[in-house]
Amino acid sequence: MVLHRERLSQAPTYSEVPAWGVLARGICPPRWVVLVSAIVAAAGLLVVDTIIGSDAHVLLGAYVIVAAVTWAGRTYEASFIGVAIMGLWAIRQLEAANATQGSRVILAAMSGSILLGIGIALTKTFRRLVLELDEATRRDSLTGLLNTGALQRTGEHARVGAATSRLPMTIAFLDLDDFKGVNDVHGHIVGDNVLSAFGEVISKSIRSTDIAGRVGGDEFTLILPNTGPHEATAVLNRIRHSLAARTDIPVVTATAGFVTFRVPPGSVEEMIHTADDLMYRGKRRPAGHWRMVGRVVDTEGRVEQMASPRLIDITETPEDHSPEAADGAISLISS
Repeated sequence: MVLHRERLSQAPTYSEVPAWGVLARGICPPRWVVLVSAIVAAAGLLVVDTIIGSDAHVLLGAYVIVAAVTWAGRTYEASFIGVAIMGLWAIRQLEAANATQGSRVILAAMSGSILLGIGIALTKTFRRLVLELDEATRRDSLTGLLNTGALQRTGEHARVGAATSRLPMTIAFLDLDDFKGVNDVHGHIVGDNVLSAFGEVISKSIRSTDIAGRVGGDEFTLILPNTGPHEATAVLNRIRHSLAARTDIPVVTATAGFVTFRVPPGSVEEMIHTADDLMYRGKRRPAGHWRMVGRVVDTEGRVEQMASPRLIDITETPEDHSPEAADGAISLISS
């Protein structure tokens, strides 16, 4: 438990995330904002061109505008704006040009449009590569789930949203039972396959709005916005049944601790710690089957100051291992 908390405290912050990745993800304005801003910038560029009378800066200014629009994820709009700028520039030049100069103006406008198109393609490719690299830094390479730092940042956004909307939020902490034994008996390659399968099962068992991450060797955290204890139980049971149905890996079980917060505390780290504590409480129960222990917190304040929390015990009893019995075995007891 102590080692896990040290890992959380050492998780990377926003300042450690590649700046280009933050910039690519952070600039997502509405289409009308992009269009209005680009039109104003293009008009300003043409006005400056009229005052200065230098054509060299038009192509550079046009590229800056279309690159910014492309970076905002609006490729088609960038293409239209680029062609429009070069077209308006050509029309203004043709008005003051003779027949010989006119052909040069048209050729220059066509060449400029082609160069802008190449610039748009390069900017789009660079943005895609940046987003892929940024996504890779957020993901655990073995399971595809979020890593510890990305889980905390994404979870913090969800916590703020839950506090604002006053909707319940559930945090679950899962730990595979005797995973060292799997590595010792079957080898580390099989152990990696187990972790990969567990990550796949988790991904398929949660909603698109839920958040899942691998925070340790065989430790996983789920952040379930707008989710109560019974819904969280259903999610954990889906994970349990799906993992049990896998025939490509050894039979493994897990222990899960989860907490439903009616009012979230001051940080997502506190919420994870509470679920982590309950997971260790479940570890003290008889092994050989899935153990899931939950708590519902109705009070505000720090986790350590919460008095008399309630415990939802959904541990499957050794006498009855049927999925139907486990799904219905939900009772409230004092902690």
